Amino acid sequence: MVAIPARAWAGEPAGQDAAGAAGGPPGSLSVSAGPFFISAGLAAVSLAILWRWDVIRPGSFARRPARRVEGVPWFVWLVAGVVVFMAAQLGAALGMAALGGPGAAPAAGVEAVRRAAITHAASYAAALAAAGFMIHALRGAAEGLVIRARAIPMGLLAFALAYPIIHTVTGVSVLVATRIRGEPLSPVAHESLRQIIDHRDSVWAWGMAAGAVVGAPIIEEIMYRVFLQTALLGLWRRAWPAVITTAVLFAAVHIGVAETHALPVLLVLGLAIGVAYERTRSPVVPIVMHAAFNLLNVALALLLR
Repeated sequence: MVAIPARAWAGEPAGQDAAGAAGGPPGSLSVSAGPFFISAGLAAVSLAILWRWDVIRPGSFARRPARRVEGVPWFVWLVAGVVVFMAAQLGAALGMAALGGPGAAPAAGVEAVRRAAITHAASYAAALAAAGFMIHALRGAAEGLVIRARAIPMGLLAFALAYPIIHTVTGVSVLVATRIRGEPLSPVAHESLRQIIDHRDSVWAWGMAAGAVVGAPIIEEIMYRVFLQTALLGLWRRAWPAVITTAVLFAAVHIGVAETHALPVLLVLGLAIGVAYERTRSPVVPIVMHAAFNLLNVALALLLR
């Protein structure tokens, strides 16, 4: 879920060239030099820290023992991810059936939000049950399956280090997309977030927001990092190819759901989460990072619009 609130990259109004700002009408995205260079400076600091800690230096993964994943063949992890994905689809289908099925009359406004909230909740519940079963069945087969609350601060620290980089990539992506399209961009880059904002007075919108902040990070990180990335690590025995491929697929599945200019942001987010998972070997860390990202986007979009 990606929101890029207008004030996050606020430039001067159109016609007032503010040091290279890409202006636009009210409610559109713009990039001004001041906030961008502050973000870029903080991103440089984050990269320097990660380099100093030997997190992103070339060969850094090779200098530490690889995460153990050989307990079962690599394709078992892939099957586990598919099982969770299919459970999510089944849950969504059951939720839709409870609401009248595909033949139900088209909904709009709050009713559409209500249906989306119920469908999402059913999908998350089914996927969570499948994920819990698969993790229990595969416990001990690899590192990176143990859930401990003490990893939450580590996830928050990892997000704090990654966010300036993510924010800077957001600015670059917005600027490039604005130049290419020649028109202002929407400040909200995800359809679900747009529904939440448009119907913020509805309890169902807040239910969708809760799902985005809690349900989606848990299910998606178990599917992509815990199962898919582990499968690729077991197949290739190399961390970087597994992290990069998983991040690319993570961004690709948002095509058609998120705006095009949000995809590079999701790619960088996926890379940061993937690296953090391999370094910490805790599934809580990627879940917390993903949840913090979604929470920040929901909060900014609601506060700044």
